[in-house]
Amino acid sequence: MGLFECVAVGWITGLEQQCEELGSKTMLAYIFTTFGSIIAASGVWFGIPADGNALVGGFVTWFVFYLAGMAVTLFLLKKTRDSMPEESQRSWKELLYTLYFKNVQDYVEKIKKQIGYMPFIWGVLIKHVIPPVLIVVFVLGAVATNSEGESVFGHYGGYVAWPYQILGVLTFCFTAATMLVGAAAPNLYNWTFVPQVEGSFVGEDEKFPVEESEEQDVEQIDESNPEKAQAEDEESEAVEKPVAVAAETKADAEAEAVA
Repeated sequence: MGLFECVAVGWITGLEQQCEELGSKTMLAYIFTTFGSIIAASGVWFGIPADGNALVGGFVTWFVFYLAGMAVTLFLLKKTRDSMPEESQRSWKELLYTLYFKNVQDYVEKIKKQIGYMPFIWGVLIKHVIPPVLIVVFVLGAVATNSEGESVFGHYGGYVAWPYQILGVLTFCFTAATMLVGAAAPNLYNWTFVPQVEGSFVGEDEKFPVEESEEQDVEQIDESNPEKAQAEDEESEAVEKPVAVAAETKADAEAEAVA
């Protein structure tokens, strides 16, 4: 669950804008490079006998995979940059910042207006550090064995297969499927969002729908009870009239005193 949350905040948030600015092929290559390299390295670390070469082999796999993937990513990014009009062509520094950090830092800027200061490193950890660590931890847990030599995955705690082991595996599969469906077709979850007034998230002048509905209810009550509304208007006029007379009398008295 923590991995999915980090991926949602660090990678899915702002992904559409990144695809528009850098190209969908560039982003696909970058995502495949980032996650594919750590998954391949984990396969070497935990998939071959621990004879001393697994650790080094895993890091070499990670390094080579990442370099090759980033070479493809930068090639695609260069094609995107070359296709831009010359007057609006962006620098490599801006493009790389957009690729590595912009989406998550835009999210950080939004929530800072609600909770206060947040360091730049928070976004870096959410996007580039925590997901790889959690992938390694997950793979380590998946290949771990119990005292009887059986895989812990599917034999957790010695519980029987039904219902405990099966329900545990299905819970994980459901969570993963929910996240993957949301990444592929995020509009499917629009029904879960609570409507908000534009600008309310960033701390601007806001007027919540509840208040608007209350005002509409009052207007509807007034329209449905014209006699009550007329009586209230007469009462307000009766209160305002003596106040106005008193003000006029005071003004006349001051004028006579001055004369």
